Amino acid sequence: MAKQKEKRTYHFSDGYLIQRTDSLKDSLTNDIGVLATFGADAPAIAALTPLKVAFDAVGLDDTFMGQMMQKRDLRDADYNILYLEMTDILTKVERRWKENPSSMVREFGLAGSMSASNAIDLLQRAKSCSKALTAHLGDLGGFAITAPYITAFNAKKDALDASITNYDDAVTLRGNKTSERILAGNALYAEVMSLAKIGQGYWAPRNATKYEEYVINESAPVPVQNAAVSVNPTETGEITTLTGIGADTSMLWDALASVLPGGLAQIWWGNDIAETPPPPYHFDLPGGSPVQNHIAGDFGYDPVLNNRLFVRNNGTDIIAVHVRVNG
Repeated sequence: MAKQKEKRTYHFSDGYLIQRTDSLKDSLTNDIGVLATFGADAPAIAALTPLKVAFDAVGLDDTFMGQMMQKRDLRDADYNILYLEMTDILTKVERRWKENPSSMVREFGLAGSMSASNAIDLLQRAKSCSKALTAHLGDLGGFAITAPYITAFNAKKDALDASITNYDDAVTLRGNKTSERILAGNALYAEVMSLAKIGQGYWAPRNATKYEEYVINESAPVPVQNAAVSVNPTETGEITTLTGIGADTSMLWDALASVLPGGLAQIWWGNDIAETPPPPYHFDLPGGSPVQNHIAGDFGYDPVLNNRLFVRNNGTDIIAVHVRVNG
């Protein structure tokens, strides 16, 4: 059975959780004289600190996303080096066996469109190519295929192999850290809410101002209206349309946390509210600014936080946000 993804139990930003933890500690400390007998005593207040420290210690997703993207870029660079080398070998093989090249091209792992190969596919082709280069070394001497050349080719192949592993490890690390952060956040949130309810219960009939100190705002800081859910015919998954955001995007991610507590992978931009399907413009999250119009990039599928935003704007205001929920 596949492991289920961890779910956040709070529907606001991590920053807001930290802020409310600090303010709650201050309120509890000030009111310890009246709340201690209800369980909000000094040990309970002090217990918030290690929970907060554990939460912060996991690190932000920005960090692990950045590491993952760096490893992806290194993998892609190694891919491009090996790809160019193999296209040169293809030309030489077709020339050397020009009377009947197809069988030899296949033996060298060069049949079909190499440009359509992903990194893993190209690596498998390269392994076949390496074996064939060694087997036919005597036939390719006139094409500058020598034993040192094969050694250099194998080094490029091994570099791609290593960079694929490094990228996969970075993806796994980010996934693990995402789960750790969610679990640590949930633990902190549970204790914050438990202590906040003590303050609410005590002050509700006594002092409205003091009561407000213990209220944890469960709603998103920016009002977001959920429109009807529809299915985009060009994508799999659910598309939720969010409206009522306008030009104020400073807390857009916090607003969307109530809809996607697991996080976001991509954001897509479009000018026209009627534009379907989404155009191929996006940038990687986190980072960037939602007030920009079109930002081109190539991020691809995010196996950890595989949700997407599709933001439509009219040049000034964000007029709709379409959220793809994948799994």
